[in-house]
Amino acid sequence: MNAAGNPLTAIVLLMLCSQFFAAPAASQTTRDCVSGTALSHEFPSGARWSMCAELNETFGLHLTQLHYFAPGDTDRQTFSELHLAGLLEHFHDEETERSVFANTQLGGQHFINFNEDTCPGELVVVPTTELDSADQNVNNKTVCIDSYADKILAKFNNDAVVQSHRWDIIGAAANGFDAWEVVISLGEEGTITPTINRSGVVHRFTTQSSFGSMGVPNNMGTDPYAVSSTVLATWRIVPGMGPINSTQTAEQLDFTLRPDLGNRRPMNTAVLPTETLRQVNREQFRRWLVRGSDGAGYTLDVQNNGFQYRSKQFNWALFDVAFTRFNACELMTLNNLGNSHNNSENSSVCGESLEDFVSGESLENATPVIWFSQSMPIVRTAEDVPLMQTRSLSFDLVPFDWTENSPFAPNTDPIIPPSRDSDNGL
Repeated sequence: MNAAGNPLTAIVLLMLCSQFFAAPAASQTTRDCVSGTALSHEFPSGARWSMCAELNETFGLHLTQLHYFAPGDTDRQTFSELHLAGLLEHFHDEETERSVFANTQLGGQHFINFNEDTCPGELVVVPTTELDSADQNVNNKTVCIDSYADKILAKFNNDAVVQSHRWDIIGAAANGFDAWEVVISLGEEGTITPTINRSGVVHRFTTQSSFGSMGVPNNMGTDPYAVSSTVLATWRIVPGMGPINSTQTAEQLDFTLRPDLGNRRPMNTAVLPTETLRQVNREQFRRWLVRGSDGAGYTLDVQNNGFQYRSKQFNWALFDVAFTRFNACELMTLNNLGNSHNNSENSSVCGESLEDFVSGESLENATPVIWFSQSMPIVRTAEDVPLMQTRSLSFDLVPFDWTENSPFAPNTDPIIPPSRDSDNGL
């Protein structure tokens, strides 16, 4: 079973192993990566993903120059950058939430190198932004990549069904009792599914029933209630359908119920002109879309965003999504001033947090960066002992308006339905 499908097993093995070793990577390509390791994977259909990968010292897995090729289509750059940008966890017996990045480096000292026992696929060595204090050389870490058959992709006419496959890039970190896993899953049909997995060991208990649940074995003391928590994960997504600051647009799609039109839901599209914070509207099936000058793009599928997050500290954390104008040093939702881009002579002046980034700048003739947030409550139960059941947060980036016909169809000619003939009854 792949690590994304059973992340708890992978995390448990990682936490138990004390010696790690790396094998040479097999999934590499000739893509020119200024920094990072070049990765590539070709599916049975001929579809192909390629990109560059490195580990940021703080937030971990950082993918750049993501390219996708579909059979019979052209090689397309889909996104310029994709990575986890913020991670908050609020234990309910505390007044406010805390930033996980403040205590746990997902690409630094808390990163867990995979080995042959803990990776079901291939081992890949990637550089990290962390500098070794002894020789100032870039350190290398080992991530796991895995490919596997997924759901059914399509069935055309009476031909056999087309089996879909996925390719996962996985990084993991642990600090004390807490474990985190970042999985970026790339689909054969061009979809991208970023996932954050939370696991570890239950270690917080209280005497107050309002902050937790009973029935969880407590090996830490006598307090009877295991403390519940809420996690908020925020991803930074930089579209790459064109060069940076070329014509790329962000649009909001609403499907408002229209009783006057027979209860239909026509799609209403509005281009976002300036930086903004937005909320999911489930009654209107709200989505967001980014596209290049040729009209092709990606939709942000928010169907898994099922909980509203409440924060006493950060206004931006109250919103599901933010759109900002691209700035190379705006990398993290909090404590952003310390990122490495700010140390460059050519870097722009950046704010401390996402709250500073959303300043009303125009998105016209710019690359609109998407900051997408998801939250989930974690109520500990007896099944979380001795090791926590893995909780996952994921969403989909889905291709939009790429080709007129499916590149996976055995015949790419459009299917014309037969005309109705009154004489023969067809």
